[in-house]
Amino acid sequence: MQYGQTKKAPKQVYLLDTFEGVDFAKAASNVDKIRSPEAVNMTRDEVGKVRKRMGYSLFLSGYEAKIYGIHKLNNNFIIHAGTNLYKETKSGNSYTRRLLYSDMNTHVSVAFQFNGNLYIFDGKTYLEVTGNICRPVSQVATVPLIKIAGTPSGGGTILQEVNLLSNSWREMFTGDGTTHRFQLSFDNLDNTPLIVKVKSGSVWTTYTEGTHYRVYRETGQVDFFNAYIPAASTTDNVDIQASKDRSAYADRINKCSIAIKYGLNGQDNQLFVSGNSELKNVDWWCQPNDPTFFGDLSYATLGQDDSAIVSYSKLNSDLVTHKDSKSGTIFIRHGNLDSSNSKIVYPVKDIINGSGCICPYGSQNFGEPIFITSLGVQTITVQDYTLNQYEQVRGTRINSKLLEEANVENAISCIWKDLYIVCINSHCYILDRLQKAYEKNSPYSTYQYAGEYWDNIPATAFLVDGNDLYFGTTNGQVMKFYTDPQNPLSYSDNGVAIDAYWTLPEFSGDVFFRNKNVKFIAVKLKSAIRTGIEILAQIDGVWTTIFEDYLSFSFVDFDNIDFDNFTFSTDATPKKAQTKVTIRKKDKTAFRLRNNKLEQPFGIYAVAFIYTEKGINKD
Repeated sequence: MQYGQTKKAPKQVYLLDTFEGVDFAKAASNVDKIRSPEAVNMTRDEVGKVRKRMGYSLFLSGYEAKIYGIHKLNNNFIIHAGTNLYKETKSGNSYTRRLLYSDMNTHVSVAFQFNGNLYIFDGKTYLEVTGNICRPVSQVATVPLIKIAGTPSGGGTILQEVNLLSNSWREMFTGDGTTHRFQLSFDNLDNTPLIVKVKSGSVWTTYTEGTHYRVYRETGQVDFFNAYIPAASTTDNVDIQASKDRSAYADRINKCSIAIKYGLNGQDNQLFVSGNSELKNVDWWCQPNDPTFFGDLSYATLGQDDSAIVSYSKLNSDLVTHKDSKSGTIFIRHGNLDSSNSKIVYPVKDIINGSGCICPYGSQNFGEPIFITSLGVQTITVQDYTLNQYEQVRGTRINSKLLEEANVENAISCIWKDLYIVCINSHCYILDRLQKAYEKNSPYSTYQYAGEYWDNIPATAFLVDGNDLYFGTTNGQVMKFYTDPQNPLSYSDNGVAIDAYWTLPEFSGDVFFRNKNVKFIAVKLKSAIRTGIEILAQIDGVWTTIFEDYLSFSFVDFDNIDFDNFTFSTDATPKKAQTKVTIRKKDKTAFRLRNNKLEQPFGIYAVAFIYTEKGINKD
């Protein structure tokens, strides 16, 4: 080296070819290089690679009210919009609309299909949709046979519970040949005509009030005229169906707004329901395979009445019931068959003292129970050694931003393919179960999911139907997400361009106080019929475009030509582009890879830049 010559700083390469979601939990300078401190509308392409999310198009419209629920019954869509419930039946390439019901609650609705019918909870009236008819379930509820082998004086064997949803019940008696007055189990009958049948030999005959018997409604007695006293028999020969006003009991179920399918041995053949603000620590369950029958003894009171049941989830074959933050309690129940009476019971098998669920419609089954608390998205896992169950955060990388949302308790959620999606204020927070990261020096259960963040998704209700995802909006529209990632038309939000970008963590080199000089940057993108990139650099806190290229990554498809961005290339393999840049004497910088063009895919495979590091930064 000649005297006085200054040694040049060696060139170094920053290479990033693995991308695993956002990390909002850390400052931009502390985020792992494979994650982004700020990425919008990017999603996993293949594991370790990202692309622009697909958009959506208008599916149904004209409801002129907020969409509170999108449901499916067979091949028909059932849409809850404002106070109305509609049925959409496909006819050719369009849908025929029919108004089914006009007294819905303006509240999120949940629905379940049983026996070819749809059952809906909206917090006001529990409804059944069958064919083109929607009606309160109380109008078609099962009439239980509550007693058999009854004696005229009122004794007998209890068979079924009283149905909370039905005013009516049946009792069967064995006549003694002399007694003509029969005592029912309840008094104060309403004016509904009784149904009375008497068996003679093997033939049942329907009797008529006033001709064959009189009814004492206040005392609940049926008095047969002497000429019609039932003959003695060793089997039941009198069948009486009576009724009294039980509307207050029916409202225990009508006013429920949360529900889940669950049953003995994982059969999912019963509905568990809660959310009644007047009985907020109580839930009820229907009889197996009969959602019209909620027995008066089929309920549980969980914890103190000042702490509400907020939501449900499942943990393997157990039912998980989440209470609010006043108690934070999580009750875990498991169905058992009581051998003494062959009745299914659901005792509490474990209690977890958690932080409390804050979002009724944020709970999902994600291979493990997922729910939202004041700490963010959490799950229930098993602690090593003790095998005790406890609450554990699963959404570390999205929680801080999610919890900053206004009215986060009103968020809705769904499971779509391998993604858990929570939406509030047109923002979606997403966890990807195909990408888990285990923390160093921690037990096996302390992994975190990769996170994503999307905007411009004004969802008020979700429906997942196979691979299809639908959502409703406040202005009475139903949107459907595109599903073909190869089609450029999939990259539009109902005609609006999707602004998608990935921001690299803040770069401060090997020694944070030294000057950094960046002279070259290169990117490798997934090829498409039309695609491209804008690269921005953050210099002194200001984002500035340093490179744009919307030609190098495209290939020609003669069925789909964009003459504004035409290329003769037929190479559909991933392609690269690079440019010289001038970023001098900065202690830190950051880069953002962006595509905000209409109907353009955008898949990032790698990014790299060359830099030198020399001298002390004096800014």
